[in-house]
Amino acid sequence: MKTKFVFVKFVLPFLLIIASIGVPIIFFNPNSTVLGLNILLKNEKEANSVVQILEGLNLKATYLISLFALITLLNYLKKQNSDKLFNSDSNIYYNFWYPCFWFASNVLGYKKIQLAGIPLYLQFKLVLRGTFPIIVPDIYEEHYDIPKKIKNKEQEIVSVSYITSSNSSGTQKSVNLIISDTYYITDKEIDSEYINLPTIRVTSNFINNRRYLNNELVQKVRESIEEIKDKHYEEIYVYTTANPHNNLNIINSSFRFFGRFINAKIYIMQKGKKRNSPYIEKKQII
Repeated sequence: MKTKFVFVKFVLPFLLIIASIGVPIIFFNPNSTVLGLNILLKNEKEANSVVQILEGLNLKATYLISLFALITLLNYLKKQNSDKLFNSDSNIYYNFWYPCFWFASNVLGYKKIQLAGIPLYLQFKLVLRGTFPIIVPDIYEEHYDIPKKIKNKEQEIVSVSYITSSNSSGTQKSVNLIISDTYYITDKEIDSEYINLPTIRVTSNFINNRRYLNNELVQKVRESIEEIKDKHYEEIYVYTTANPHNNLNIINSSFRFFGRFINAKIYIMQKGKKRNSPYIEKKQII
């Protein structure tokens, strides 16, 4: 499925673009190019003028045909794709390079993407860079519930805890931000390189294999980021299991700095393919 998706979405359009540029240059001789300009411009005098201008610029008329073919093809692709969702297949995990998404939006003309099925660090990049004009968290919205009030009034919908390891230094400039939403991130999943850093845990108390639209979680993350900013940390390591709806709201409310807070580097931590494997790979988003 993924191979077919890559071929249809990327390889085939790329080959068509290359062909639209190369075919006229390789196969069109000067006479046929002039004839093509006559047909295109419907005026022999204008066609000859274009040829003379191109010759004055030391360019072949076939380049003009190539440019026209390229523009026509790109306009066609953008018209065909403008109303389509780029990643509608739920059987594919879209762990592509960021330039692939940029190519899909800016060259092929896809305007809409859903965050579901995309690695979390790429979700951050796509939202913060405005790669697609329209971002849908998940096309299957009926799978999300709204948290009900907890019967025990002393228990909160979201809990926040601050952890400082006895091995950590008081002058450290790095901090962990752990957001547990769809499932709880344990200490065992934090790599030894980062386990002793000061840590803020934001944890939903509705972790039960369901997805919730949790505005309280979003607000607590925002408050945690404000506290991190006040303490002037230089590196922030974010571990998150936020579902697409909550993650979109978290990104927009907590990580869109618009040029402020530019001294900090923010990394989204990625874990291995297995559920219990540690978070060892970091992806810088800011």
